[in-house]
Amino acid sequence: MTKAQVIDSITEHVTYAHKFFDIVELSPEDATRTEPDFLVDSIQAAIDAGATVINIPDTVAIPTQ
Repeated sequence: MTKAQVIDSITEHVTYAHKFFDIVELSPEDATRTEPDFLVDSIQAAIDAGATVINIPDTVAIPTQ
């Protein structure tokens, strides 16, 4: 997926989930290895679409430096 497609998908799915649930979470997997600006854009899209909880997981625990 392109970055734009990812943002569109986040918006679509969070908007849909927010119709049925008061609490909607976004947990971008391995977020610490994501380009920081893209991570911020992704999180902002989720918040704008109705996400109420944002997790920043690092499931692999690989150092970024």
